[in-house]
Amino acid sequence: MTTSNFRAVVIGGGAIGTALADQLANDKHCEGIVVTHRTPSKQSSSGKITQLELNLESEASIESCFASIAQQWPCIEKIYICSGMLHEGVIRPEKSLTQLTSAHMTHSWLVNAVGPLLVAKHAEPLLKKSRGQSIFAALSARVGSISDNRLGGWYGYRMAKAALNMGVKNLAIEWQRKRMNTICVALHPGTTDSPLSAPFQANVDSDKLFSPAYTASHLLRLSSQLTQSHTGKFFAWDGSELPW
Repeated sequence: MTTSNFRAVVIGGGAIGTALADQLANDKHCEGIVVTHRTPSKQSSSGKITQLELNLESEASIESCFASIAQQWPCIEKIYICSGMLHEGVIRPEKSLTQLTSAHMTHSWLVNAVGPLLVAKHAEPLLKKSRGQSIFAALSARVGSISDNRLGGWYGYRMAKAALNMGVKNLAIEWQRKRMNTICVALHPGTTDSPLSAPFQANVDSDKLFSPAYTASHLLRLSSQLTQSHTGKFFAWDGSELPW
C-alpha cells in the first residue's frame, strides 16, 4: 500500500484495538484515528486519537458514529474491526448442543458478524472519497474456517465468525465492481493475551500467546503489504493465507 497520509477508524477499543491505535498514532503519515467503544473513557493515549461511542448491536448507533466522523473528516483510508465476543457474563463457548441458547447465539451473531457489515455500510461513503488505496480489515478467527474445523464445539462463535468471513468475501466482490481502490480482508490475529482469550490460555504455549503490541505490529505490517490481488481473502497474522 502507499505511504500517503491517512485517517483510520478502529472499531473496538479492547486489547488489540488499543494497541493498533497506539501504533497507528506513531505513524508520521497518520492524520488522525477514531477508536470506538460501547462507553468511551475520557482519556486517550495520543492527541491523534478521538474516542466515540458505538454499539455494534445497534445500527442507529453505528450510523450516528459515522455521521459524527463525517463532520470531522472528508474521508477515511483505513478501517480495522477489532471487536469480538467469545464469552460475556454467563455466556461461554458451547461444548455441545445441550448448551445452545437462542439468546446467546443471537448476541454472538450481532456482535461478531452483523455489526461489522453494518460498519461497512455506513463507512462506505467516506471510503469512497479516500485519496488513494484504502483498507477494510475485520478481525476474524481461525475457528471460523469451515474447512479447518476438526474439533467442533464453540457453535455460536464459530458460526458467527464463519458468517463474518462470508460477509467480507461478499463485500470484497461488491467493492471490486464499484470501488477498485479498497482492499477488503479478514485477519486472524493469533492467540493474544486479552480478556477474550484469558479463560482459555492454560493450554497455550507461551511462545504462541502474543502480547497485544506484538499482534498489532504484525497486523499493521501485513496490512501495509496488501494489494488488490489480496482483496476478498483470509490471512493469519504472519501473512499466511487461511482457508475459508
